[in-house]
Amino acid sequence: MDKPSLTIRPESTGPEEKKQPLLQITLDDENGIPEVFYKGEEINRKRDILFHWETDTIIPGGLTYAIEHVDPGHIVNRIERRVKGHACD
Repeated sequence: MDKPSLTIRPESTGPEEKKQPLLQITLDDENGIPEVFYKGEEINRKRDILFHWETDTIIPGGLTYAIEHVDPGHIVNRIERRVKGHACD
């Protein structure tokens, strides 16, 4: 397991643990395979990825994400979250 990331700020008296993003999706080009990290762990054997965020105002809107991946035993797992207020609710 990776060590936690640390950052030191000039006004700080010591190291602080850097908060990891909840979800990271990186796509190098339109034909590439996205790299997906959920809660700091890479998701391998991805099968389907959905990320939808929207708003009509300056107030944060809705969010839906779903990540489907396959375990080595051919078991399909799905991580899915719909934040209240999203248009899909």
